[in-house]
Amino acid sequence: MPYVKETHRNKLDPLLQIVSDELAASATSLVKPQQIGQIYFSTFLDISRSVKDLASGNEFRSASKSSQGVAKAIFEANAEDGSFWAGDLNYSLTRIIQIVPKILVEEKKWDKEFRYWTYAVTAGALERTALAITQEPSITKEQDWLDVVLVGVLLDIKDEYKRRVNVPYEEEQQKINGDCYDVKI
Repeated sequence: MPYVKETHRNKLDPLLQIVSDELAASATSLVKPQQIGQIYFSTFLDISRSVKDLASGNEFRSASKSSQGVAKAIFEANAEDGSFWAGDLNYSLTRIIQIVPKILVEEKKWDKEFRYWTYAVTAGALERTALAITQEPSITKEQDWLDVVLVGVLLDIKDEYKRRVNVPYEEEQQKINGDCYDVKI
């Protein structure tokens, strides 16, 4: 889990709120709430590509202004103190997956911030983004390391989300409904 400096958070948080508001607004038109995974995927890919473009010194590909803004803020914050951008990317996506459900509950579009399907579609979007990044041609052979870092960040976000949010949820559900595992260890 990224524990980013307060100065970085101060630059990122307003932009993350904008992205989260946009995602929540898009989610209100979905037929099924579980389809938010598609919206997460396109946003995570957009932000990841924008970070990759900045890290490689290339022009932005087709990215939304808000995704570009997040990527720029990540790089500006890190340029100021010489830190590396991976932690701030992790922080950014981690905050988005927490803020969007809160907004949707506040707007009474969802009953709860977390259900198992919330975890499943979020984890699926993070994994799918990691796969999409690896399937894109590298900008140059010398920049393959960017894909490795991006995949590592995306999978770390998913793993931490499982550990911090899904595991406690599963333990609570096991108390309520009983365990489905009967393996003797």
